[in-house]
Amino acid sequence: MSGASTLTETALDLVNHGWPVFPCGSSKTPCWSKDDGGRGLYDATLDPDEIRRLFSHPRAKLIGVPTGDLSGIDALDLDYRHGAAEWEQANLTRLPETRIHGTRSGGRHYLFHHAPGIANTAGKIAPGVDVRGQGGYIIWWPAHGVRTVSDAPTAHWPDWLLSVALPPPEPRRPPRTETAARASKAQLQEIIDAALLRVSHAPEGAKHFTLRNSALLLGGIQQQAGFTIEAAIGWLIDALPSSVRDWEAARKTAAWGLEHGAARPLEVAGKAAPPTPEEKETRRKLARVAVNLIKAGADPDATLRQIEILNAGLTPSLAHDDLTGLIEWAKEKARIC
Repeated sequence: MSGASTLTETALDLVNHGWPVFPCGSSKTPCWSKDDGGRGLYDATLDPDEIRRLFSHPRAKLIGVPTGDLSGIDALDLDYRHGAAEWEQANLTRLPETRIHGTRSGGRHYLFHHAPGIANTAGKIAPGVDVRGQGGYIIWWPAHGVRTVSDAPTAHWPDWLLSVALPPPEPRRPPRTETAARASKAQLQEIIDAALLRVSHAPEGAKHFTLRNSALLLGGIQQQAGFTIEAAIGWLIDALPSSVRDWEAARKTAAWGLEHGAARPLEVAGKAAPPTPEEKETRRKLARVAVNLIKAGADPDATLRQIEILNAGLTPSLAHDDLTGLIEWAKEKARIC
């Protein structure tokens, strides 16, 4: 088997585990340039046919995985050549057990579940300690023979580390006056409802992190949606299951997340109403992947999650309501076929 074929098969194996991938050259930069129609890390996909096309590039040597919303993970990138070992040793007892990859340079990638607001920073936490979040990516080094230091389940960011990993607060922005499409009240309400639903269904052991991350998200859209922090605290507390033991601590967690999220506003764009030919093509591509996943035995929730990841990397992408309807259609199509 040729090197290119081996790389493609490895990439497809990662996709089978739910990781969207894209090809990088030996310098760790994306292979496909803008002149070639490439979109950098946003080329990441779960579509097997698209992966075979992307990894046919003659410069494809490494497998990239996006961080942030596209994959659901962030990475704490430790470069021991620039002082990260001292920071790691000083905080080793405070770092949670999580998946850790070695890197080509001898450093480490600590993987965490993506937290709203986490973006890319360099040296903000300490010398040699970088963060890869929204808009970033990592090389999946275990696919290239570098050892997996820990194969533990991916953990959430611990509170103390999240507080220093979040980017600096942004100045309060005045309301936009331009006519570019913005999210409707219904779209913003959908985000609010989904966040509260996650809180209400948080499993034992994950209530704190689900509450914290949902509060960060709601804080990020608070200015655009026009609700008060006190109102959002009430929503989050009401959404928590009755098994919560320390309601005062839960309220403090919600307030912390809302405060930090509001200091780092998120801009939610609106969706164009009529479907374009390009949107129809996106729907066809997503539908094909959804049917194949369900035929392979994936449950609807897992299928929706993978379709959401794939959808986020496509231009144009579909609205969430369209995705849930597409999954229902795919379930019926898979049953018939």
